[in-house]
Amino acid sequence: MLSRPSFDDRTLAESFYQALLHRFCDSFDGSTRTLLDNCTFGIAPSQTGVKTFFILAPSLDVAKQLAESIGSIITQVTNLMPGVAQTAICVVPPETQAERSTASEDLGQFPPKFMMGKIFSHPSEVGSAS
Repeated sequence: MLSRPSFDDRTLAESFYQALLHRFCDSFDGSTRTLLDNCTFGIAPSQTGVKTFFILAPSLDVAKQLAESIGSIITQVTNLMPGVAQTAICVVPPETQAERSTASEDLGQFPPKFMMGKIFSHPSEVGSAS
């Protein structure tokens, strides 16, 4: 008789992505790692279907500092996440007091409603087939 697996698909996927993101952050030293420790991450397709690695910074200042290190960030994303073709550094603008009041009344929606960011395309691999 076969034993029942100890992980379901969702648990396994969460464990995989958690390990991947820890490895990504651990690959940096100094200030970049400190900045990344305060960020949230995700992988999702863009509006055009391009697989994108999202870095959600806690503030505009952190997002700007991460953008200054985009070369090394893209290198690590390319090394650790094959198939991801672009990286986005995003930040949620601070919400106003009126938005906070409305959001607390509407429990079905997460405030704020908008996010801003910059998308960086990864360079194509040298010698890849077209």
